[in-house]
Amino acid sequence: MQKSKKIFVAFGTVFVLLCATPSLHPQVLRKRNAPVTTVPEQKATTRIANEQVVAAPETPPPNAEVESRIFQQPRYMDDRLDWCMKWGTDCGKPVAQAFCNRRRYENATAFEAELVGRSAQTRLMGTDQVCNADNCTTFSFITCSGAIGMERVFGNPTWKDYRLDVCWLGIGYCGKWSADAFCRARGFSESLDSTPDREPSNTPTRAIGNNQICEKGCKGYQQIICK
Repeated sequence: MQKSKKIFVAFGTVFVLLCATPSLHPQVLRKRNAPVTTVPEQKATTRIANEQVVAAPETPPPNAEVESRIFQQPRYMDDRLDWCMKWGTDCGKPVAQAFCNRRRYENATAFEAELVGRSAQTRLMGTDQVCNADNCTTFSFITCSGAIGMERVFGNPTWKDYRLDVCWLGIGYCGKWSADAFCRARGFSESLDSTPDREPSNTPTRAIGNNQICEKGCKGYQQIICK
């Protein structure tokens, strides 16, 4: 009888210890004879103010170029940009395209006209003339896309130790002729856009077509972008 009591007490002690020991594994509900599976780990999420759960944003690559930009009420020099390149011709798309190229973008993807009349003077990009009449039209915005790499952009370009003259022969074939020749000399097909000096100066320039040097009343380029 005494032996039976000792066995009963020992069994009770073991039972109490087993019940008091915390479980080392989470409980998993499963059907009879079904394999035990764990819950897959979920990706980190961010909860915003409206309680919508969204995936955590990816980190943008370093030094990423801005591929598009919207220019509100674009300007040319100190005035609103006129809707036309020349009086009544080359309006809309050609002007928007030239505006984007000059700001180092490949394409003008969207734009909208705005009639300003006499409330704001506009300036024509092609002739540098101004409009201050009742029918003056400008752009409310221009969207540019496709950032141009700096390897194609030449600020204040030079030719044989002088600023590049805007004229290919010094006195003739000015503008695109000279800019195209410069780009071809740099291994490109032609020029995409060129910005000449607004006024002549006494800074010497050299013509790329015949190496003629201009010493007074010379015009060079502020920027050339090559294709």
